[in-house]
Amino acid sequence: MRGKVARLEAVAEVMRALEAHGVRSLIIGGIASAVYGGKSVTKDLDLQLQIERPDMERLQDALSSVQAKVIAVPTELRWEYLERGFWVHFECEHPSLHGLHLDVATRPFGAAPFDEMWSRRLSRTLPETGTQAHFVALPDLVSLKKTRRKDDWATIQLLMDLDYHGGGDAVQREQVRFWLRELRSAQTLIECVARFGGEAIKLTAERPLLGLAIQADHTGVADALDEEERLARRADEARMRPLLDELQRMRHTARRSQ
Repeated sequence: MRGKVARLEAVAEVMRALEAHGVRSLIIGGIASAVYGGKSVTKDLDLQLQIERPDMERLQDALSSVQAKVIAVPTELRWEYLERGFWVHFECEHPSLHGLHLDVATRPFGAAPFDEMWSRRLSRTLPETGTQAHFVALPDLVSLKKTRRKDDWATIQLLMDLDYHGGGDAVQREQVRFWLRELRSAQTLIECVARFGGEAIKLTAERPLLGLAIQADHTGVADALDEEERLARRADEARMRPLLDELQRMRHTARRSQ
């Protein structure tokens, strides 16, 4: 991991609490980015949970064991919020957790079905804790990072460049196709296309800017990448708008009640 992230022992304690109550979770967000080499400065632990309505009591018990209190809207943990894609934000008040911020969701935008993501997970024992944690796979993390926020796109570019340059010479076809679909640096993408021209040609219909990369058109590729990002950010804004509007109404209601 690089950068400043939440204390590993605090993360481990939350992982143990969830496991003890039978709640499966995947670490996503900044801490997952740090595992893949990102420059994370987050102190938040972002988790995607596998939970259904009948399991809510087990989740509540797990959160109670780490003294997790809701700190933002939505102001309570309800199945209806999780089902619709809301994040619920907590601060863990247990003395050993030093105020760890914990954000949970079950259906974040960009997520594949949980069982699929679980099958691709990266499992690691957290150093000095002996606790196993499960991190979202890089392709799933990239999908989750395709948001309206520009910083997320910068993170995608960094992680994809690191993955490509650390990939070595003997790589699987699916890995090559992942790079060709997701690399966001014009220079790196052109290098990748030069190495794997046959696969690039096959994917051109899916990602037309690969045609410009085949021609080594640096300016054209850079402009096309910018446009690709712009359209994706606008699409995420449209998807999120109903939830953002509802959150604003919740904040207004909470202020009036105070």
